[in-house]
Amino acid sequence: MIEIKCDSLDESVLRALLLRYPITLSELQKELGISDIILNRRIKSLQKRGILALDILPDKTFVQLLRTDFRFVRFSNQQRRAFKRKLTKKKPRENKKIRYG
Repeated sequence: MIEIKCDSLDESVLRALLLRYPITLSELQKELGISDIILNRRIKSLQKRGILALDILPDKTFVQLLRTDFRFVRFSNQQRRAFKRKLTKKKPRENKKIRYG
């Protein structure tokens, strides 16, 4: 299982591919509203991880989704464990209300 951080550009690219799957590189760029240089960096990063591949045809370049066994996470496992530990600690006592009279 591959973990993709939420609110990242990788998440935006993968969600766009999941919604509209055969999609060309230029259509993906227009849909996300980012420059081609930034998109190419993200595509290469996802290619190295084995998630995407490019199908280069004479007139168009299609983005191919190779794997679908990824999940979108907000926290890493270490952050999640620390957060759970924080939640399970006892709550401090409430301060007694001071009455002025």
